Amino acid sequence: MATLADTWGRVEGSRVRLTVRAVRPRGLSLEAGQAWRLRLVLAGRAIAWGRAAPSGSGIAWVRAEGAPKLAIVPPIRATEARALRTSEAWTAFFAKALLASTRSPLRPGKWELAWLSPRPTLAESAQRASVDEYLDQGETLCRARNLLTALEAPRALFSSWFSFGAGRVLPLRDPSSSDAARVKAFRKHARDGTLPPVLLWWVSPLDGYLVLDGHDRLLAARLEGVRPSVLALHGSMEEPADPTWGETETKRYERAFANEVALSPRTRLEKNAALVRAFGGGTYTWTPAVARSDLAARFTEELKDLALEGPAPAGQAIRAALLL
Repeated sequence: MATLADTWGRVEGSRVRLTVRAVRPRGLSLEAGQAWRLRLVLAGRAIAWGRAAPSGSGIAWVRAEGAPKLAIVPPIRATEARALRTSEAWTAFFAKALLASTRSPLRPGKWELAWLSPRPTLAESAQRASVDEYLDQGETLCRARNLLTALEAPRALFSSWFSFGAGRVLPLRDPSSSDAARVKAFRKHARDGTLPPVLLWWVSPLDGYLVLDGHDRLLAARLEGVRPSVLALHGSMEEPADPTWGETETKRYERAFANEVALSPRTRLEKNAALVRAFGGGTYTWTPAVARSDLAARFTEELKDLALEGPAPAGQAIRAALLL
């Protein structure tokens, strides 16, 4: 088993890089099958199913009934919530917790934990679309959308990828009661300014996020009218530079600097940056999945008695999308 020193990098600005080398117990795991089927499994139990539309317009998604025990990371104690007051401290906390957990989605490979910053609230901006969105300052991740209302999402839904569809945040379980002890405790932290961050997981086949840890903190923030801080986990894959792109950008650079005295300082910086990007390759997000050839049969068995709330036509459409 790899040690923390082997896998945990230095905090750099708004993110920390993790490299997982050892084979880990399969905790939260995404399974993929033919015809765009997805199945989310935690400790051997299916907790969600999804199927993308062949048209690429979105994905039908349904969670299991009830509130499965997630325990992706250990419960955050009140003393920890009060003591960890900086983004670096919370990044370190969640990095350690995810690496130590047997239920996290971490698999061998490169990962990142990135802070997402909220866009202006409605009172600060006249644009309604900017409300309830969180952005990655490193510009690697898609925006997280509808975070504050994520717990209100129906158990079964069709999430569109058109217009403002990408980046939707979805819960992994039903919300707790507003009278639950932990919700009440986190409401006090929200009022005191010591509410721990909500931890999201970027899932590329969903083109959105799942709440890994922090359902009760999210509810507490909603009830207290505050915007929680957000940390997002995602897989990171580096792709080598394309030699053709490098050659093309070099020629452009040489043509521009043939008349160097005519270049403005801004143009010089832009041309230099373009050349660096051309030879630097790229970093992409990824979500590991286990290939399963029997997902169609599993869908039929596990979803045959699925009861979907909401209007009948909508429920029938989701059922058809999942089981077709």
